[in-house]
Order: sequence, then C-alpha cells, then structure tokens
Amino acid sequence: MARWTDSQSTSSTIASTSKTSNGTISIPSNQNWRIYGVWASSVGGKFSIEPSTLSAGKFEWIQNSTTQTSIETTNFYQTSISLNGPCDIETFFTNDAAILDLMQEQILTRI
Repeated sequence: MARWTDSQSTSSTIASTSKTSNGTISIPSNQNWRIYGVWASSVGGKFSIEPSTLSAGKFEWIQNSTTQTSIETTNFYQTSISLNGPCDIETFFTNDAAILDLMQEQILTRI
C-alpha cells in the first residue's frame, strides 16, 4: 500500500457571521486518510469540518490567522482524524465580523 502526505485546501469569499460552507473535500473510494493538521485564516472567528462518514463528527477550531499569510508563518492545529473513503469533508467558517474577505482553510492528510 502506498503511503504519502498531501494537503487539500478550500477557499471562498464570505461576508457573514453565520456558519457558512467554505467548500467540500472528497476522499475517493478505497482510500484511508488521516487528517493530522488543520489551518485557517479569515477575519477572526472559528472554522470547522464535518466528515460525511462521522455523523457525530463536528470538529471546530479558532482561526489561526486574521490575515492571508502563508501557512509557514502560523502553526497548524495538530489533530488525528481517521476517515475511510468514500467520504466528503465539508468545511465551514463562522466569522466574528461580516467583512467581505477571502476565507482559506487547509487540511494536511496522510495516506
């Protein structure tokens, strides 16, 4: 079985303080992913992921950065979430302010 590390990202422009979808990342059939790090930037607030195969799996963090900095300048949140494909991971932002801004979220995965 091949083992590799990758990252997936979603981004969108959101001007809302309500929980808003930022996009979906799909895990193909017959692949097992372990999410070991997450990172997000926006105007401040929270970000979360909801994997389709974990009905009770609602994972939420505080946004790492309030500016569109590169991922090298902020620390990822370390995590360990194992998911088996097929699975869709929906990503969300809940911002502190309704300012039109680019929301960016990145998920580090290992197969």
